[in-house]
Amino acid sequence: MSAAAVAYPGFGWRDLARCFDATPRQLQILDEHGIVRPQQISHKRIWTQREAVLVGIALEMRRKHCNGEKLAKAIRSLSRETAWFPAYLIVTRRGAVRLAHNEIQVVQIVTREKEPVSVIDTRQVANRLRTI
Repeated sequence: MSAAAVAYPGFGWRDLARCFDATPRQLQILDEHGIVRPQQISHKRIWTQREAVLVGIALEMRRKHCNGEKLAKAIRSLSRETAWFPAYLIVTRRGAVRLAHNEIQVVQIVTREKEPVSVIDTRQVANRLRTI
């Protein structure tokens, strides 16, 4: 973890940028648009474990062509979840997002869709944080 993360519990922007292969500007955009807001401690921005996973999911969704309001809506709905995240997010080509808790649900959703989809494994996103 960076020096900021050692002094404060959580992840600094350098940690997340390195972990998720993102630029500082991409993290700033997520903050500016209110998609995932870090904690402001003194003059440092620190993301909690949960916020860091949301950042990773948002960046992965963006890479899979889900952007704008659909991305923001999906991340906001995930951030309201009281329990942990669903195991999978299915993103359609048009940016619609479906949630699945196991592989069987993924197969059911993918076979129902009439257009190409991308599947995001939220557990993999969370596991990437362990490398920091």
